[in-house]
Amino acid sequence: MWAYFIAGLMVISGAFGFGNAICLDLKNEIYNLKIQRKILFGIEREIVYLHRTMEEIFEIVSLKIERPYDHFLMSVSEQMKMRNGEGLWELWGKNIDILKAQVNCSKKVIDNLQQIGKVLGYEDDKAQIGAIKILQSEMDKMIEELEIQRSQKEKLIKTLSLLSGVFLLILFI
Repeated sequence: MWAYFIAGLMVISGAFGFGNAICLDLKNEIYNLKIQRKILFGIEREIVYLHRTMEEIFEIVSLKIERPYDHFLMSVSEQMKMRNGEGLWELWGKNIDILKAQVNCSKKVIDNLQQIGKVLGYEDDKAQIGAIKILQSEMDKMIEELEIQRSQKEKLIKTLSLLSGVFLLILFI
């Protein structure tokens, strides 16, 4: 009898854990987008108020950002200082490929990070700031939509996973 009870609890907890894993993917995507938003804010502040070079900006912003984005920005900064003839966009793309291996995130998050690299490629400070502001507003909308989607789906996913666990328990008994 105890074996059935323990097996039933394991099935229910496994199904519930699967539901939580699905919800964590949405939370992870929102978290990554918020860090990218923070990166944009830091870059904008450094361009507008201090007029630093991109190498300096990436280095300074990397000190204020969580992992693994801090290593990403520091790597781009160090590679720009070496002056191997590659432009910002090429260095940014190479480092995104490295970051993909370190971070489990969706295509939307990676595409957004690539978009940040394109925005930073403008020559003029005013054009960069304008493009950054547009990208920031787009990111705010994406984050808001994902948070609404998460709150709607989270309850449904957890309830369905728990009910499927109960169904499997009844099926096994």
